Amino acid sequence: EPHLRRVPAWFRPTKRKVAWAGVATLVIATGFVGTLYGILWASLPRTSGTIFVAGLEAPVTIRFDLQARPYGQAEPLSYAFCAEGWLHASHRLWQMEMFRRAGEGRLAELLGKSMLDADRELWRIGVPQLAAQLEQNASPDLAKHVTAYVAGVNAAIESLPAAPPEFLLLQSEVEPWQAEDVYALGALMAYQSANNFRNELLRLALREKLDEEQFAVFLTDHSQRGDFPFVLPPP
Repeated sequence: EPHLRRVPAWFRPTKRKVAWAGVATLVIATGFVGTLYGILWASLPRTSGTIFVAGLEAPVTIRFDLQARPYGQAEPLSYAFCAEGWLHASHRLWQMEMFRRAGEGRLAELLGKSMLDADRELWRIGVPQLAAQLEQNASPDLAKHVTAYVAGVNAAIESLPAAPPEFLLLQSEVEPWQAEDVYALGALMAYQSANNFRNELLRLALREKLDEEQFAVFLTDHSQRGDFPFVLPPP
């Protein structure tokens, strides 16, 4: 016969204990959801209010329409770039973080060893090296606008109550932006723009093998049509 042990009285379930356990579980779950919602809400971009950015001596106005599309008004031009940096960082900070790390060959620092091959490939192709050349060859006007843009980016970072959730999940702090990060993005965009070189080489090979009529199939041109460029109607 099985040996039976007496269950302590404090361990025996009762309707009262079950009810209190349910209440405690509900409170804990509500607190977790509330905390998570608060973190996510705090990371959303600001669309109203006033912020102060060092170096701006004239007001810059940014307004949003009903579709949350931003419109900026600033003078001189460098102030407009500052506003653009603030907008980009307010709405796209995680995307910007990934882009600058890719342009600098630093993805593995954030995402782990699985990205080492990607970093090596970016260095082998010369993306970080191109970024350094872009910064070295920048004109005084371009350098001035980049400095203004970076000021706007960092102002947005400082004004965020909480970092985007991706940073929190990876337990990573947001590093302030430097001018070199902007040139890294430029180098990455140049690489991406040239990423169709295989298609260009294929088109060249086709041109050498096909006559004019046959090759025209690969050069579709709708610019003469009255409804060009094609714009989709609103839903």
